[in-house]
Amino acid sequence: MKKLLMISLVTTVFFAACKKDDDDNGRNLNGTDREFLINGSHSNIDEVDAGSLASTKGSHPGVRMFGSMMVDDHGTAQTEMKMVADSFGVAVPDEPDSAHKAMKTKLMLLDGMAFDTTYIRAQIMDHQSTIALMQNEISHGQAVRVKQYAGKYLPKVQMHLMMADSLMQVLQQP
Repeated sequence: MKKLLMISLVTTVFFAACKKDDDDNGRNLNGTDREFLINGSHSNIDEVDAGSLASTKGSHPGVRMFGSMMVDDHGTAQTEMKMVADSFGVAVPDEPDSAHKAMKTKLMLLDGMAFDTTYIRAQIMDHQSTIALMQNEISHGQAVRVKQYAGKYLPKVQMHLMMADSLMQVLQQP
């Protein structure tokens, strides 16, 4: 009888622990998680939107290539971000934020080297901000799936920043 009681207790504790890990349905989100889902989604959408412009308007082949990569990489990241957010019942934006809409308007008026350097400078700042957002989520978020998303994409965003820095150095050479 004691053995049966012990097995029942262990089974109950085990399933309760598993349910807690799997039960990330909004109840386990804290403010950091919600902020990350919304701002991270804006970041992805902003990069796709600006990258689409750069892939066709950039004058330097590296800028066009970088823009195309932003469309591909952040488009993929946004698809996954939306799935994670949906699983928590969090509505995420589906268009760029106002600051990036203004930047796109500015970029549309520029050509050549002015376009390229303005776009890449903005990319450096955006990726620095996104890295900080992801690191904050990893450190202070609560929802396991949201933190895993941030950890999964952080190295890619760091790589984007290094590429943008390198591209800026190339653009600034006489």
